[in-house]
Amino acid sequence: MSHINTLDELRTKIWKTKGARFNASRRLQARKVWGGYLVSAFSIYILAIGIFSLTETHTNPTLNLSSIIGSLLILVFSLHEGSLNAEQKAERHHVCAKDLTALYDKVSLQIQIAETSKAEALIEEYARIIDRSPENHDLIDYKLFKTEHKDFKVSCLTALKIEFKYYSFQTACTLLITTPLILLSIFYVMHQSPAV
Repeated sequence: MSHINTLDELRTKIWKTKGARFNASRRLQARKVWGGYLVSAFSIYILAIGIFSLTETHTNPTLNLSSIIGSLLILVFSLHEGSLNAEQKAERHHVCAKDLTALYDKVSLQIQIAETSKAEALIEEYARIIDRSPENHDLIDYKLFKTEHKDFKVSCLTALKIEFKYYSFQTACTLLITTPLILLSIFYVMHQSPAV
């Protein structure tokens, strides 16, 4: 195999990896942000239940149980999300992708000037950059990368499935935030309605 082919294959490999790493960084940053929204919203709901309970003349066991369960869910979710270190992983993926971008440019330049003697050194540099990043991106990050580039010929249905999976955490958080809000609103309206 010629060194030009080797460099071209390396450039393609770098292009795919850096794209997937940038996607991983965005996904993990979004997870951190949406996790924060979820904890904040549920904390507000718990406070609202507590304040509402204070206004009642008799205690409502359902509200008390809801408050306890909600508090436990916040605790478990916070501990779980904290243990994932999403923010640090996102930063490491981003740094790795930026390093790969610089290497991609070097390889592209070597191909343009037909300088093939540096192929082995560039392959080793790629390996060092990958080794410096302790985490690998998830498969979903690479799949999303493929949907973003027509070269891969991903069908519309497959692309929709991939995007749904990629954004599933944000979708779940949105549902978890809005559903209790709707239920609390209904409960409040029913509680405020005069008895017939």
